[in-house]
Amino acid sequence: RRPIQKIMADKVTSHEFVRDRGFGDILLERYGVWDTPEEVPLEELPETFALKASHGWKMNWFRRPGDPLPVRRIRRMMRRWLRTDHSLKDGEWQYRDTRRRLLAEPLLHFPGGIATIYRFFCFGGVPKIVKLNAGHFSEARHAGAYFDLDWHKLPFLKVGQRGIDGAIRPARLGRMAE
Repeated sequence: RRPIQKIMADKVTSHEFVRDRGFGDILLERYGVWDTPEEVPLEELPETFALKASHGWKMNWFRRPGDPLPVRRIRRMMRRWLRTDHSLKDGEWQYRDTRRRLLAEPLLHFPGGIATIYRFFCFGGVPKIVKLNAGHFSEARHAGAYFDLDWHKLPFLKVGQRGIDGAIRPARLGRMAE
């Protein structure tokens, strides 16, 4: 087990790690990081934002233009997030003893409402494979593909995931892989 896995599993410490290594220009700004739901100034955040827990996955709430702001319901949801321990629930050791926090960031808008996410798989600390997810937040449109760092498509997919043909190599792939 490598200690860096604990750093990267936490959305706050991974952000700091990337920034401290000179890559702050590729990070989203943060509206804030808080320890309790009561500290989050929901009414003072911009009209659109992404609210997240720092210590896991599927703990996000997105406010889109014109959406209501059900403060009591959101605070209950954040309390539930802070009680979630993925090290116990899912056996994910890197989340054990992770400081549980809340954060807010700008809500990203994607052409056609389809988010494109790139994930890097490292072996021995070196990036070797890029996973492209398109339509990540839409089950109906979610598709993916795996590539090597020269952007050659690899011959496998996640079980049950639709493939992507003709994916364009990101212009900043080299910078992303640094």
